[in-house]
Amino acid sequence: MTAEQLAGLGPAFTAYLSSFRPCFPRCESFAHLGTYCRGLISDLPRKSVEPMALAGGAAVRTLQEFLTHHKRDHDALLG
Repeated sequence: MTAEQLAGLGPAFTAYLSSFRPCFPRCESFAHLGTYCRGLISDLPRKSVEPMALAGGAAVRTLQEFLTHHKRDHDALLG
């Protein structure tokens, strides 16, 4: 795929992620899902929290807290 084609997928990916909104009781938690998922599919050489947060414009500590402490409905996410 070209860079232009990949950039065009952004809105579709955002729409796809929005289907998971009911799995997160707090809006703040859901907002970090996009940063985390985009980090996972990025071309970053390391897929750990720090580089993903920095690339996504989020505070490292905030993304760490999203993964470790924020509530989410795991069964609904898997479904």
